[in-house]
Amino acid sequence: MALPIQSNSTQEGCNPISSNCVIWQGPDIPCINLCNGDTVSDVVAKLAEKLCTLLDQTTISAYDLSCFNPLCPNPTDFQALIQVILDKICALENVPPASVVGAGCPDDCIVTVATCLQGKDFLGDTITTLPLKDYVIRIGNEICSILTAITTINADITDLQDRVTYIEDNCCNTPTQPTVPSTSCISGATGMPIVSFAVQLETAFCALETELGNMGNAIAAQCITNADPQLGVYPATTAMSALAPNWILSPASLSEAVQNLWVALCDTRDAVSTLQGLVTTLQADLALCCSPTCADIVWSYVATGIQASKNIKVYLSGAVPAGFTYCGGGSTGDVIVTDAFGNSFTFTEDVLDSINTGAVITLDASSAGALSENSVHYDVQIDMCLTDGTLTCNSSRYYSFYNSAWCTDRNPQATSTSDGQVDITWNSATTAPETTDYLVTLYTTPFTPGGGVFVASDLQSYSASGSRTSSFTGLTGGNLYRAVVRSTQNGKYIDCETSTVVCVTAPLP
Repeated sequence: MALPIQSNSTQEGCNPISSNCVIWQGPDIPCINLCNGDTVSDVVAKLAEKLCTLLDQTTISAYDLSCFNPLCPNPTDFQALIQVILDKICALENVPPASVVGAGCPDDCIVTVATCLQGKDFLGDTITTLPLKDYVIRIGNEICSILTAITTINADITDLQDRVTYIEDNCCNTPTQPTVPSTSCISGATGMPIVSFAVQLETAFCALETELGNMGNAIAAQCITNADPQLGVYPATTAMSALAPNWILSPASLSEAVQNLWVALCDTRDAVSTLQGLVTTLQADLALCCSPTCADIVWSYVATGIQASKNIKVYLSGAVPAGFTYCGGGSTGDVIVTDAFGNSFTFTEDVLDSINTGAVITLDASSAGALSENSVHYDVQIDMCLTDGTLTCNSSRYYSFYNSAWCTDRNPQATSTSDGQVDITWNSATTAPETTDYLVTLYTTPFTPGGGVFVASDLQSYSASGSRTSSFTGLTGGNLYRAVVRSTQNGKYIDCETSTVVCVTAPLP
């Protein structure tokens, strides 16, 4: 008898024994060549051989699926492969045969359908052949439609004949008609038949009525009443009715309504003329008693730009009273720009001219030297001292903005490189000793911009430019993925979303 074999996995209290010493006492199984009396070692070995054979035969990679249209997701196991084949067979089973072989005409006779009678089946394919019985039914339906159309056409012909007969009896045989003796202002003709003149007169009247519209509504739209005060009389206590007889108290026609409109317009012009005089007097009084203050210097600005052009655009607006110039006879103000790394540079620009004219100030960050062209964020401060010779005003404004072309230059992309893997690539744009942290976060869809279901993330830091990659593996097949690359510098960050969305396949088993 064989000696027991001690196993590392033997549970406490169990007697280890060799599988060669245990005998199969079940029935013979011919399909795996197993007989009563074989050892358990033989049984397990034969079962393992059969299992390996089945695994080889059902491995999905052993089958060529190139004849199918692209599948997403591709079948990943034998059961999914069989289901795809069954779906294709079911789709084919639902397509009716092009012809049927039967006992012959007339029941099973297949005939070619004339082009004018061909239609579409439920799949959208043109029906070019039909069984004789169905073809006869289709011809009968078309004949019935033609007969119905002929009946309608005959009725129309009869109606047209009646109309032609009426015209011949009442038009062409009419005696000489009276004419218009003088020149018509409508047609410009003399001696026009009265019938033609009446037709042209009706046409002209209809056109005039269309142009004039509803004159009653126009009269009723008068919003100035008899009791309303005149605007041209100060103080405004005299009623419009005092302007009669030019003012019609109860206008009943369009001409009377237009007359009231002219009277009201003239009254308004008198009021405007009076107001202009008052404004001129007020302006003169203000000029004598009031002088500009620093509060009258009103200005603001916005800034944007950088990255590929390396330029910062500053757009100023506002108003500076006439007579103000730079303090000390200067010609510029200070524009101080600070990037996300704390680097700062002062540009000297004609800020006052830009406020007055709207001219855009362009700052070249690459020529500043101290500024980083690869900063995600910039602060802009403008300091300006102005004077009119008597009053001195110091003005400062502050504005911050993010690098507008950062995401375009980073160009994050998502690609599926292998089963269950997505690579996110982007461009690093940092120059030593500056460092940018790139946090790449992967999401699944459905998602909205800035949202989605979190999958995984990868944090990388660089102080040099170059193409970078974050790889994510072990992903679920059939899902769509996209990523957000967050670029962070000293607490300032920009989120850039991939412009592509990828569908991956499951990892191989």
